Amino acid sequence: STEAKYIYVARHPADCGVSYYHHLQFFPTYFFSEGTFDDLFEFFVKGEVENGDYFDHLLDGYSRRNEPNVLFLTYESMMADPREACLKIACFLGEEYYKNLLANDEVILQKVLEYSSLKFMKSTVNEFWKEQFISIAPEEDQKSNPILRNLSKLMKEVMEKGEISEGKFIRKGTVGEGKVMLSEEQRQRLRNRILEKTAHSDVMSLWKD
Repeated sequence: STEAKYIYVARHPADCGVSYYHHLQFFPTYFFSEGTFDDLFEFFVKGEVENGDYFDHLLDGYSRRNEPNVLFLTYESMMADPREACLKIACFLGEEYYKNLLANDEVILQKVLEYSSLKFMKSTVNEFWKEQFISIAPEEDQKSNPILRNLSKLMKEVMEKGEISEGKFIRKGTVGEGKVMLSEEQRQRLRNRILEKTAHSDVMSLWKD
């Protein structure tokens, strides 16, 4: 829709693959608690993951980066300068949002930076999700809410199969973990996949390597 505004955040494929692996490990409803990174890599490099191929998604977002109702950012730039990222987003949403962030000695901006920081989210978001995995909604609530009913059914299956939540939803928030996690063979296979999928685009110029 041309009436909506879209914010697209791109992340380097190697780091994205590592992050996705930990995402699957954290949510027991994926039934992947015994899966290894090598297992996930095979799916990721072939584009056989939830929501489709990473590169198809990236290329589609990149092709729309200059549209007036699209703000295209990279995860790496946001981590390098959160303040600048917040200001860009506010300006994109509307001049009034930008002015509000800078008003009164930037009080609102500082609050936004605090509440969106890794430190704050680690202390709140992780515990929230952990609590969701140890409880099943009352049957009375499930009757009137089909989504809740389906989720509860899934959680019962999770418990019966002994699936557990591994790690944390909010982890390191670092850049470059893919270089450490991937083996040399995996790095080469990912490079080959990049060449195959992005030969017609300069999208990989978003990252230095």
